[in-house]
Amino acid sequence: MKKLAIVIGIIAAVVVAASVIALAQATLPGLVGEDVSPDGCLSCHRVTEDGRDHTMATMLQETHGRFSASRLADLAGCYTCHERRGDMAELMHAAHYAGEDNHFITRYNGYCTHCHSVDLASGAIGVKGK
Repeated sequence: MKKLAIVIGIIAAVVVAASVIALAQATLPGLVGEDVSPDGCLSCHRVTEDGRDHTMATMLQETHGRFSASRLADLAGCYTCHERRGDMAELMHAAHYAGEDNHFITRYNGYCTHCHSVDLASGAIGVKGK
């Protein structure tokens, strides 16, 4: 009787795991479907829409005005300081997930795969554009 319960438990766990993986692959862009943000930050932050300039250089000019527009134009420029300080992840997650009417969540569903790459073979997670 115990062996039957163990076998049923293992089968149930495999079915649940397979369902979760299938759901994630069906809904998360960039895992098995088209990667809608292959350039990471620059996939979204290079456009002007809704009457607002969303380019990285323009958005960061207010807080980082002492730097040239070219230094604010891509993620490599950000990592020059923020990787050394170790606060890049904290800053980006706070900026993209804060507030109830957050544009990243309401417009882009807040998918991690808009910014992060996932190597399906190894499971390694990276930052696009870094």
